[in-house]
Amino acid sequence: MLEYRQKRKLRKALYSPFVIVFLIIILGVFIKATWNVYKKSGESQVYLSQAMAQLDKASSTEAALANSVAALNTREGVETDIRSQFLVAKPGEQVAVILDNASDTPSGASGTNSLISAGDGSTGAEAPHGFWASVWDFFKW
Repeated sequence: MLEYRQKRKLRKALYSPFVIVFLIIILGVFIKATWNVYKKSGESQVYLSQAMAQLDKASSTEAALANSVAALNTREGVETDIRSQFLVAKPGEQVAVILDNASDTPSGASGTNSLISAGDGSTGAEAPHGFWASVWDFFKW
């Protein structure tokens, strides 16, 4: 009978409202901690994908730079780079600059002299007109 009373007393203590509220609070704390870990896991997946994209971009940039350096290690590569950047020519060669628009002229060349003519007397480009020039042309007789 003594054992029965002790078990009953233990059950009564374990199922008391205070113990149940305490266990619910502990359960809530664990659920909140688990939810926070789940959210951080999602954020870390996003950061991982961003880091992988940056790594791919950096790898492609590195490959492009390695190709540029390899080209510059040869005499032809250096010559090609100098010719493209500075518009220089060897003695006896001439440089021809072909421009699409008159506004793309180099600093020392005029718009009509630097364009190659089409053979019919035209220069291939007309002077650009602004808004007010168009209005003025409209009212001209």
